[in-house]
Amino acid sequence: MWFSSTGVLTYSRDYNYVIPMAAGLDSQDAVYFAGSYQGNQFFVARRLGSGSSGAWEKTWSGNGGTATISDLAVGTQQSVLVCGYAWDGTKYDSYARRYPLSGLSPTIATDSTSYSSKWTDVACDTSHRIVVAGTEKDSSGVSKAVAYKFDSSGSVTSSLQQGADVHEVELFIDSSNRYYLSYNYTYDDGGVDREAVCAQKLGTGGFSSAWSTTFDTVFSPPESLQMALDPSGNVAICTTVPGSWQSTLTRLDTSGTVEWQTTTAYEVFAMGFNSAGSLYTVWDAPSSFDSVWDSTGTVTDVGVTTGDSYRKLKNVYISASASGTAYSGVYVISEITGGANQGKFLIETPSWNVIQ
Repeated sequence: MWFSSTGVLTYSRDYNYVIPMAAGLDSQDAVYFAGSYQGNQFFVARRLGSGSSGAWEKTWSGNGGTATISDLAVGTQQSVLVCGYAWDGTKYDSYARRYPLSGLSPTIATDSTSYSSKWTDVACDTSHRIVVAGTEKDSSGVSKAVAYKFDSSGSVTSSLQQGADVHEVELFIDSSNRYYLSYNYTYDDGGVDREAVCAQKLGTGGFSSAWSTTFDTVFSPPESLQMALDPSGNVAICTTVPGSWQSTLTRLDTSGTVEWQTTTAYEVFAMGFNSAGSLYTVWDAPSSFDSVWDSTGTVTDVGVTTGDSYRKLKNVYISASASGTAYSGVYVISEITGGANQGKFLIETPSWNVIQ
């Protein structure tokens, strides 16, 4: 579905047997989404034009077993990137694809060669290098955090492998081509399982470490992981215990030092920084649904009124699962740029529920 700036539904399009899993916009506001088709193929669609007359292109590429789209990004060289994984009956195989904006045949099609892998994040830097990150298991079944960088032909030019008993991995690339990687993992603390996070700032265009920080979370594993990056290089990490109404929020400064850590009595399922460096969280709870956190960890409720001008944060599309949460679909976060609420976020959903 597509909405105008005032929340009016301008068009919608249905695809039978398609489960959307990721979405994004390019600089001309053409929208892309990807998902699974009939349970065993991944699906990519692109909307062209404007309004209800906008045309769609689509493509399918088969994968054995059950295919999952993990992430979608619009690249810096007029391309759309997707990554994901599929179960082949005995293990997971991962894949990454790059499609040109003007066609349906992938210009890069690369697959994992490890024993078992789940690539969950894809990104592209300003030099058109494509990076994927996720988890891989070795032949002993130990899960590690991995990242791969590909050249224009899809060949691996550098790789990273770290950690043990890793659950999830998050990847960001900033405007200066610095890579940020985080992963959460379980460790044995005297017979008690603990959860910790390793967050890293890596070198420009590569995987050499500028800083690395490890810290414990508050709750027990396994937890889901989210990371956000502000324009100045501050990092926010959120770990959430699914179904437990518990999350841990941690903010790191530009040197990787923990500035503050706090817990919440709700499940954070999306977060992002605005251009001023304030952290916004969208969460699932019976009454309130979003919060803003300043650099000291102080919470201020977000109020949104109609008539404010705002811009869409094109790289902050948020997919929420239909199971286990009262709010599902693809969420768009927009930054309000004028009016009394300047610098705050507007949350839009496919059914245009404004979460205040």
